[in-house]
Amino acid sequence: MNVTARSLSFDINGSRLVGPIDLEIEQGTLLAIVGPNGAGKSTLLRLLAGDLRPSIGAVTYDAREATRASVGDLARLRSVLAQQQSADVAFTVGEVVGMGRYALRTDPGITPALHQSAIDAAIETVDLQGLEDRPVSSLSGGERQRTAIARVLAQDAPLMLLDEPTTALDIGHQELVLEALVGLACQG
Repeated sequence: MNVTARSLSFDINGSRLVGPIDLEIEQGTLLAIVGPNGAGKSTLLRLLAGDLRPSIGAVTYDAREATRASVGDLARLRSVLAQQQSADVAFTVGEVVGMGRYALRTDPGITPALHQSAIDAAIETVDLQGLEDRPVSSLSGGERQRTAIARVLAQDAPLMLLDEPTTALDIGHQELVLEALVGLACQG
């Protein structure tokens, strides 16, 4: 899936927070957005995700305008890792990772075994094996971050938008996550 932003801008109370930006992201691309705090990186990601309506311009997924897609369609098209994760959720690691599969729950071609396989693979990718039954609220910051990344991976959407994915991760897990992301980009 290709993502295109044309003349993308976002304003609040007459102040320009983002843009204008023209951007094209081809399938299989790994793109990093770098800049100082307050530069609009998270706002840009929210615009690209279709979670914010641009003041000017549009974001399209294969020529389909993101802000016109239903929530369910967006969940099948893209997964999003927000910068902040809630620390006090009353779910286990396995349940949170499984939430990534929610948009696919009605697909008749995906059996419960296939859903579980995707959940297990995501947990293994971010090195959370053995923690599936632990409440997220009992985890360290890095374990919570890896749980959130596993949820995004389990969602199996063609576009992943990740806001500071290596925050709170030790160097070994930073490398593990970045290697997994590069591998996914190479696979398309």
